[in-house]
Amino acid sequence: MTAPRKTVDLADARVLISNDDGIRAKGLAVLEQVARPLVKEVRVVAPEGGRSGASHMITFAGHVRLKRVGAAERYVTDGSPADAAILGLQKVFGADLPDLVLSGVNHGLNMGDDFFSSGTMGVAIEACLQNIPAISVSAYRGEVGINWDTVEKVLPGVLEKLAAFGWVRDVFYNVNIPNRPYSDIKGIMPVGQGRMDDASSFVVAPGDDPRRVGTYRLRHNGGVGLRPMSQDEGDCDYTAIRDGYVTVTPVRVEITDRDVLEQMRDALT
Repeated sequence: MTAPRKTVDLADARVLISNDDGIRAKGLAVLEQVARPLVKEVRVVAPEGGRSGASHMITFAGHVRLKRVGAAERYVTDGSPADAAILGLQKVFGADLPDLVLSGVNHGLNMGDDFFSSGTMGVAIEACLQNIPAISVSAYRGEVGINWDTVEKVLPGVLEKLAAFGWVRDVFYNVNIPNRPYSDIKGIMPVGQGRMDDASSFVVAPGDDPRRVGTYRLRHNGGVGLRPMSQDEGDCDYTAIRDGYVTVTPVRVEITDRDVLEQMRDALT
């Protein structure tokens, strides 16, 4: 039996927005600009600077600061993206939790193995763990930067369609937007997660500061080697983005492999 989906009425929705690129990021401003006309209320809690690669890191040791910035309901924290989500939900919204959490727009795609390092997705993961509908949004940066005009035109329709479609428990949606003119966008494609083909999504490069001998930089490989999770699945996020589609991948936070679990029970008990 298919679990019932929880829809969101955007016109009456109270929304928390966060990101991993920081409170001054262009992508955060664009997401706010797109969301505000669609929803009832927006509150923003974001890290003070870039925290890409932070995943769902939580600050257990030490303290995190939360400070209001400006007259609007906008706040900054010195913590991680997931910290920002927790602070936003428990302190900024408190007992009256939001109807939806939006994260992004990330300056660069989050596909394939990036699922496990993305701070953008870390915000959505935290919301999902608290049973709040969530969407993480990322845009292809490319050599000439992000096509923000396309992002601004694509996002309202994506948000409206996903809000009407709804969420089941333990699932959030990861959206990626290609870097091409809006007229060249082929549509929205629900796809599975790509995976690296026996390679890391990061490569080790020599450090570029001559004063720091013996240091290295971990650089993203740009998706070289991404493949569908299964050869039977056809398109994955990477191939659909390459072909000009906005991708939507449902991501589950309950990650037990049930097939292997049953095999282990047969073998080990």
